[in-house]
Amino acid sequence: MTPVPSYRYIVTCAKGSAPYVSAEIQELGYTAAERSATAVEVYGDAHALYRLNLWLRCAHRVLLFLWEGEAATAADLYQWAVGLSWESHIDPTSVITVTASVRNQTIRNSLYACQKLKDAIADRMRRYCGRRPNSNSSRQGTVIFLHWRDNHVSVWLDSSGIPLSKRGYRQHTTRAPLSEALAATIMRASGWNPSVPLIVPMCGSGTFAIEAAMMARNIAPALYRPSFAFQWWRGFQVDVWNTLREEARSMCIETKTVILACDNERAALNSARANAQAAHVERSIEFRFCDFRCLTLPPPPAFVIANPPYGIRIGEESDLPALYRELGDWLKHSCAGMKGFILTTPDNAKFIGLRPKRRVQLFNADIECRLLEYELYRGTKKTIPRNTDELD
Repeated sequence: MTPVPSYRYIVTCAKGSAPYVSAEIQELGYTAAERSATAVEVYGDAHALYRLNLWLRCAHRVLLFLWEGEAATAADLYQWAVGLSWESHIDPTSVITVTASVRNQTIRNSLYACQKLKDAIADRMRRYCGRRPNSNSSRQGTVIFLHWRDNHVSVWLDSSGIPLSKRGYRQHTTRAPLSEALAATIMRASGWNPSVPLIVPMCGSGTFAIEAAMMARNIAPALYRPSFAFQWWRGFQVDVWNTLREEARSMCIETKTVILACDNERAALNSARANAQAAHVERSIEFRFCDFRCLTLPPPPAFVIANPPYGIRIGEESDLPALYRELGDWLKHSCAGMKGFILTTPDNAKFIGLRPKRRVQLFNADIECRLLEYELYRGTKKTIPRNTDELD
């Protein structure tokens, strides 16, 4: 029996999301090993590349390992890279983008390292293919990632190109929209399942509700995304990719999950509806134009998940204490018997006025946040559970 070739992949993610990415990978049938707070290593066959890109909700990119070696200087990098068989992976008519993470005492600017690698690729391709690929920074063609630490270098093909969080459904945005991947991470961290109603106050552009609806209907997060970097590679198996996408379409289900999303800004609600339509889940979400305190709620049990402004990107800082107190009062008095979750910064958490059962450290881009979980009871609970800090 011919052994199945094994490829090495690194799946990148936002800081704090690695445990949830690992869980997703294992659900797809692969073994995952967390290598850092932002990277998970996977080994699999060639088809794993397509399945990971199609199904991972919480990840940013899927990188395929190519080569590793030694280089002390930029000149060393060039000499090493020009000897690699780039022509086996890159079509000379394609466009390439080179990105890098560099920590080497001889390099002050990672862009210089990228340029030296591009020069090596161009010279190699010109020698063996008679022409060189063009290059830019668009990530619309073949994307190459250089990882350089001290004297150790490795090169990877970025199979995703545009980050996986860009599902393709976000047609309209509000101010400081939440990343699709972070929203999916929060849904997983909350423990929500589609048998329980979900309430999203202050829904903004609808990302929480849309990601939840896609989960409930088992819609692959990248099913409707138009393109990936791997489609530009030599050896791209278009028949396999099309088959996997058709299989994913056949796995979509209808659901009676209750998902309520409200906002008191008409423009935000219109954006959320348009985005839900682009994601093919508009019938799975009930959008309401109202303040969250006026929202008619289903009976418990239910989950409430909110991402109020932090006062960093949007929201006047002087208004935040009152907003957070109102949100905490609403959770306490209107959402008894439910589970509440708020994503915010540690500084803003103190204004909510409720004691969280659990804190999960997550990062919204470069903003350090906490996902706060509240068990909501009528009156005062006699025994207050001990705080549990996760990743804190």
